[in-house]
Parts: sequence; structure tokens; C-alpha cells
Amino acid sequence: MTEAATPQRRCLVCRDRHDKSEMMRLALDDEGEVWPDVLQKAQGRGTYLCMQQRCLQGLGDKQMKAAWRRQRIASGQGVLLQERMAVALSAVCRQYLSQQRATTTYGRDAVLRRLWHEPAVLVLLATDAGAALVRQIDAAVEKRHTAGTKVMTAPFPSSALMGGVFDREDVSVAAVDMSPMARKLLKFCTWYGRLKGLR
Repeated sequence: MTEAATPQRRCLVCRDRHDKSEMMRLALDDEGEVWPDVLQKAQGRGTYLCMQQRCLQGLGDKQMKAAWRRQRIASGQGVLLQERMAVALSAVCRQYLSQQRATTTYGRDAVLRRLWHEPAVLVLLATDAGAALVRQIDAAVEKRHTAGTKVMTAPFPSSALMGGVFDREDVSVAAVDMSPMARKLLKFCTWYGRLKGLR
């Protein structure tokens, strides 16, 4: 018996095929508004976006009208969709981090200690973290890479959002055990970072 093939979809901008699980699903509502379906659970037909920087930059009404030829698309959906994706990704990043709270270390000193003692972690750095903290974390991660330890990093939407997970006002850095759930968190945070880069 052969293994089932991984479902693939075509990106509405670049037209390349990618694994469905590595793409953002977009759904059209009855008013012609396009919404992100981050967890790919919304009813009805959707289209997919590969979330590469070039495709995010090229996303506009023209591509959406081509994707949904027989439906009416409200104007200005390209800009609105980017805003909606940022909000949806922020919520999903917070949700996935909350689910891993028990195995998460937060704060500069605790994260730096953990980087030296654990072989594989995901480091989340808030997009509004201070420059000095960013330099310290980058240097520590680089040293771990040089030592042959795999450490992944990803931007997190904000220090306030991260702080909310830990009942703190602001948290700018956290480290999470690498796991299948952490890999999903990495994907969503990376997508958020690409969107943030467009602003």
C-alpha cells in the first residue's frame, strides 16, 4: 500500500504548487469580502496563497477576481486582506503560544540560560523588542548554531500580546520546546513577520 500524497494547491499569485498545509487559505463571504482562513476550517470553496514575500507584495484585487471569476469581489480587498491576515495571525500565534505555556521560558535571562542547556528550542522575539535585546538574542543564537545546536527563531506580533500569555504587561522574548505544535507556531509567526515587513 502506498502512502497518500500530500494535498497540494496552486498559489493565486505566483501560480506555483505547494503543500496545502504550508499555505494560507482565503475564503470569500456573501458580500464579496475576502477573509483569511488560517486554520483552513471555513465552509465553502477557497483559494490559497503561499505567503512568500513576493506573493504578499503582489496580492491585489486582480488576483482575487481571477480566483473567484464567477463571484463579485468588493473593491480594495488586497489592502484589507493584509490587515485581516495580520489580525488573524496575531490571534493564532497567541493561541499556539498559550497552549505551550507550560513548557515555555520567558524573559531575557531565562531564555539565554535555556539556550545553553537545551538542544532544540524555538525562540520568539517580539517585533517591538528593543535593539539591545535583539542583538543579545541574535548573538546567543549564532553561538548555538556555531556549536552545532539547532535553534529556530521567529518574530512574535508584539511584547504586549506575548505578555498577555504569561499574565504580564510586556514580554519581549520567549523560548518554547521544539515540537509539532511549535513548528506550526513557527510557521504562523514567520508569516506574520513577512506581513509586517510590507508595512
